[in-house]
Amino acid sequence: FAVVTAAQSVVCVYQDTLAGSKRLRSRTRARDGAWGSAVTIKTALVTAQDYRVGACVLPDDSILCCFWVVDTAVDEANVTIYRSTDAGASWALYADNCLKTGISTDSTVGSGAAGYELRRLRMAYHGGQLCLVADVVSRNTDLTYRDTYKQFASDDLGASFSLVETGASNVLFVAPSVLADSAGFLVLYVGFGSSANQRRLVRIGDAFTPLSSV
Repeated sequence: FAVVTAAQSVVCVYQDTLAGSKRLRSRTRARDGAWGSAVTIKTALVTAQDYRVGACVLPDDSILCCFWVVDTAVDEANVTIYRSTDAGASWALYADNCLKTGISTDSTVGSGAAGYELRRLRMAYHGGQLCLVADVVSRNTDLTYRDTYKQFASDDLGASFSLVETGASNVLFVAPSVLADSAGFLVLYVGFGSSANQRRLVRIGDAFTPLSSV
């Protein structure tokens, strides 16, 4: 995933592997320049869960990089954020386990199952708030559509996130992107149309406004 700073540097954050372990890295390309060397954000871990990294730029031009962390002892996922204040040249832990409400990753699939498969994270900043949308797949086979989302919002620059809502069972929601403009947040996703899956766009003026309300 890539973001662009105010100085028009492109910072790409991504997952790769080292000796079978997964690590989180970044590379930066300055305006009219070449790609720099890889910088390690998170050291290699032996984990089944991919980081599914997302990122956004704050008004001070620092970059927040968010990714999944899973406590396998209790089958619960949360999100950790690292921050760079030098266009990706270095990173430091910013917020660990910042979701106030964790997400069950119980692997049981069936009627009433509580767990989720974790997919991409997407985040954007606007007006002192962060909107974070998690692409997840419910393991509850009772649902009409198991591809859904969890929407989170922060008013403390990502130190903590409150759960706003989980997508309804009759709404297909896949592969979200979250952007911001002068009026608020834009969430683009794949949903079900009249005859086929379609790209859909939802606008909310506030990160704490449920996507389902508009």
